[in-house]
Amino acid sequence: METLPRVEGFVITGIFEMQKNLYAQHCDMNGNQQWLKYKEETHSWK
Repeated sequence: METLPRVEGFVITGIFEMQKNLYAQHCDMNGNQQWLKYKEETHSWK
């Protein structure tokens, strides 16, 4: 998880595992969401 980037204006609201994939959910104060998926091959989030 040390590679999880910060998204300006958003806070991390959850880390989820769905069908063997990891997803990070970011939300802002207006309720907008941004999801990042973890890429195991490159150890990065996209």
